[in-house]
Parts: sequence; structure tokens; C-alpha cells
Amino acid sequence: MESIQVRGADPVVLTVRSTRHGPVISGALAGADAALPQASEHGTFVLALRWAALEPGDTTLRAFRAMNHAANTVQFERALRDLSVVVQNVVFAGDDGHIGFRVAGRVPLRRADNDLYGLVPSPGWDARYDWHGWMSPEELPLSLDPPQAMIVTANQKITPPGYPGFLTMEWKAPYRAHRIEQLLQAAARHDVGSFQRIQADVISLAARELLQALAGTAPATPVGRAALERLRAWDGAMRADAPEPLIYQAWMRRLKQRIFDDDLGSLAPDLVEPVPLTGALLGVLTGRAHARNWCADLAAPERHIDCATVAAQALDQAAAELAREPHGLDHLRWGSRHKAVFEHRPFSSVSLLRGWFEQRVQQPGDGDTIDVGVLRLRGERPFEARAGPSCRMIFDLAPGATGVWMFGPGQSGNPFSPQFGDLLEPWRKVRYRPVEPPVNPALTLILKPFRR
Repeated sequence: MESIQVRGADPVVLTVRSTRHGPVISGALAGADAALPQASEHGTFVLALRWAALEPGDTTLRAFRAMNHAANTVQFERALRDLSVVVQNVVFAGDDGHIGFRVAGRVPLRRADNDLYGLVPSPGWDARYDWHGWMSPEELPLSLDPPQAMIVTANQKITPPGYPGFLTMEWKAPYRAHRIEQLLQAAARHDVGSFQRIQADVISLAARELLQALAGTAPATPVGRAALERLRAWDGAMRADAPEPLIYQAWMRRLKQRIFDDDLGSLAPDLVEPVPLTGALLGVLTGRAHARNWCADLAAPERHIDCATVAAQALDQAAAELAREPHGLDHLRWGSRHKAVFEHRPFSSVSLLRGWFEQRVQQPGDGDTIDVGVLRLRGERPFEARAGPSCRMIFDLAPGATGVWMFGPGQSGNPFSPQFGDLLEPWRKVRYRPVEPPVNPALTLILKPFRR
């Protein structure tokens, strides 16, 4: 039992339950108890959560102290081995001329016959789903001074082919990482200015690849053909002041619904929306997904419909919806629909206070661009950004140099303070402020996401 003291009222007493798999959380999650089977041969079900960060023996403070006292990259990499709270991709550089990358944190060991991989709740009475210790630092991915003389991480898969350990199955598509590599390789030397341009880049390689796969689309309506003509001339830049990104995303929204909704039913929002699903969509459109005919209409299986027809119908539908906007397709703007929302916890949930505490601003990019603005395509505001780079930093290794930073939307949570939203516009425009010396320099890209 836990007693929480409340000022001016009686204490609140909570029953805290725990198992060998961690604390019981089903009583704290709305609807979770109702969703669980109430009885079986194993008794009554509860939902418990085991998280590496809650395990005893945390050495993270020791790691941070050693990182701050490291004199070179070798010492810094050794310090990372004690980082245990949350698994991280850490890229580092030193004025000794060396660079490196390490996965740091506690990663549980799972048996080879564990077929759930921690992605869904597992039966706690079955030992094959238990953890069996931790992966050692020597088993986690590490790269020091790679031959290509660059290290890029953007949530893409970072384990090499044949890697024996299991980190996750929730890698993001590599488009952002590939675009960073393109821009790094485009110049022999880089400085703070070139890194600023890289962080501001909004070219979507995913959009280019998808539009290439859909090049043969033949819309049946004039507005659909006008939309396709625009997209064929588009360079894939997700600019806030351009109509093409909105046309593209509206098309992808309808195309995903037409392809996946009838197959996945009520599970579609949970399975399709959490990730951009670009790879899966390309697999369907290019014929690489052989498990089933995803483009078939399950409600009318006698109709022989192919993906090209579905794509054309989806574009006609999306273009017709957009054409109802004032002044039609020509005056569409991506930023008018794609807004970064800096929610306030908890006042964004209070309608009378939301306007005072919540901040919104037009944002370029999408989930596949370096200047990232992850969106979900369902709900009342389907194109809003759900996550993005709240903090941007660039540090220069040159002697005497400093760096630049930007953090949105401001440094005060008080809506009456001049610093409540004074950084919102510079953040949107990817502008920076200088870092005052002294700094611990490292020329690298840092993209810290905001989350909703």
C-alpha cells in the first residue's frame, strides 16, 4: 500500500502490485482490465511491465561522470559501457581526430524461441519469454573510425547483416540517413554553415521512390490528372509553402486506406499509422509483397482489381477532396495542414486553457526528411506533426570555435513571459543562436525529437 498525502484533503491510498515481471499496470491503463481475459487455467490475468531502466544496479550516473571527465575518444567509449537507463545510439568525436559510434544501454537477452520479441504482451507463465540476463557491451554494435570517415544515425537499422543479437524490430526506414549521407558526400569539407543546411533539408527520398513506383498511374478525372502532373514535376521537397507535399500526403493517406483497411479491419489504425510504412507500401506497389493480394477488394472478390487501378482511384479521391479548398490545388500549402504542435501537459487537455498554453506553427518536412515532422494520416487533423526536432545543435571541433543551437518553442512555461514562444519562429525556420564558450566541441548532427 502507498499513501499519498494531499494538501487540504485525506491521504489517497493506492494498492501497488508487483510481479517478477515488473509492476502491475493494468489497473492504471484505461480499458486494459476490460480487454484482458478474466480467468483461465492460469488464473486471473493482469498486465505487468518489465523495463530495463527500472532494473536494480543502474550505473548511469557513473557513466555520465566518466563521460564528462574523458580526455579522449577511447575513454569516452569506455564510459558509455556504464550507460544503462535507456538504450541509445551515441555518436561521438574528439579533438584527437577520432570518431565513433556505440549502442549504449542494457539490452535484455531473449531465447531463440521467443517469437514475440517484446512487441506484444507475452504469457508470463511461459519461461521462453523471460529475460535471461543482459547483452554485454562487447556484443552491442560499435564502430570506431570507419573507412567512410562518417557516421550517420537517424533511427535506421544499425546492425550489420548476420548480427547475432536482437535489439529491436522497430527500425525506421533509412531515407533520412541516406539523405544525410548524400549531403555529407556532396562536399569535401564541411563547416557549421553546411551542417545548418543539412539540418534544414526537407527533400524526401521516400516521396521520390514512391512517385517513381506510381509513375504509371492513370487518374480518371481532370483534377486527378492535374494533381499527378504537379507531382511528376515535383522534386520531393516537403516545403511548407508548396502544394505538392499536401497533394502527395493526401494521396498516400487514401492509398493506404484503400490497400490496408479491408485486410486489417479495426487493427489498421494501430498497425499502419505508427510508422510511415513506406517500405510496406512500396512492397505492395512493386509486387514484392507476395503474402496476399493487398490491392484486392475483399468486399467484392470477384472484381479483378490491381494496384495501379487502386492508386488511380485513390489519387482521384484525394485530389477531389483537396480541390474543394478555396482556389483549388494552386493555392494549397503544406504548412497550412502540417503544423508542429507543442502540447502543454496537462492544459492541452482542457479546452478553455488549450489556447493559452499550447503553441502551433507551420512546419516543413515529414517523417522521411532530415528536418523531420512525423505525422499520422488519421484523425480530425490527419497531417499534423506528432514528433520533430525540438533541439538542434552543431558544435565545431576547431580550436577556439564554439557552436550553435536552437530549442523550440521557448524557455519559459509561463504564457505571459516574453520567453514563452520567442524561439518558435527561429525553430521553424531552422535558425540558430550561438553557444557561448566554453563548450565541449563535437561536429555532429543532433536531432532531439519533440513528442506528443
